[in-house]
Amino acid sequence: MNMIDPTARIEDGAVIGEGTTIGPYCIIGPHVVIGANCKLVGHVHITAQTTIGDNCTIYPFVSLGTPPQSLSYRGELTRLEIGAGCTIRESVTMNAGTVAGGGVTRVGNRGYFMNCSHVGHDCQVGNDVILRRRPRLAATARSAILSSSAAFPPCTSSPGSGRR
Repeated sequence: MNMIDPTARIEDGAVIGEGTTIGPYCIIGPHVVIGANCKLVGHVHITAQTTIGDNCTIYPFVSLGTPPQSLSYRGELTRLEIGAGCTIRESVTMNAGTVAGGGVTRVGNRGYFMNCSHVGHDCQVGNDVILRRRPRLAATARSAILSSSAAFPPCTSSPGSGRR
């Protein structure tokens, strides 16, 4: 049985998995699919073609599937895919992909995204990745770099991103 706070706004077309709890003031767009037994604590915004796997917990002020921060983006409907068992803490942002980058941003299973971390458009994040407080993964970071419990400290870029 789903528990949905009366202040939450869920657009027609959104799919909410069995046993999922949606807290106060969450906004869920029409192309969103949320798996079973997820918990959106409150004040969560999910848009675009975003898919969230089973058993994820998403904390307040998280923004998922918002348009990519790319000058090439022209409003195309692109995707964000988040695997099962992820924990996404306060104020995390994850952008949808760009057409030029393949149209999808992917996050693997069992990720732990600490507060204020950012996953940019077209990133491919593997399983069991931990992003510490405030790191930002630049666009096009790949899973070969970001897998097997990789942990990035604050104010750093992922290896191979071109930034030092």
